Amino acid sequence: MHNPYMTGKLVYLRAPTEEDALGKWYEWFSDPDVTRYLGERNFPNSKEMQLDFFRGLSLDTSRLVLSVVRVEDDQHIGVVNLSGINWVHRYADVAVVIGDQG
Repeated sequence: MHNPYMTGKLVYLRAPTEEDALGKWYEWFSDPDVTRYLGERNFPNSKEMQLDFFRGLSLDTSRLVLSVVRVEDDQHIGVVNLSGINWVHRYADVAVVIGDQG
């Protein structure tokens, strides 16, 4: 495990890395099976777009994105996203994307 934020039996959550952004992360958001239930899935994604998104995360205090990583092989398999965080009223929108279902 590398820098775990929260751990479970099968997966753990950690801060995303540039390596994640340059891996298969971008492909998940172009896959209609993966994005079937997401509100924002209308445009294809690219490595460059995913890298731009990743680099902007540290500037956005209304969003928390964590990588979902398999414990057994340390493979990045998805992301958890809290967006529209309202720190005063304590609510947010939640999205979970598991891109590598193997």
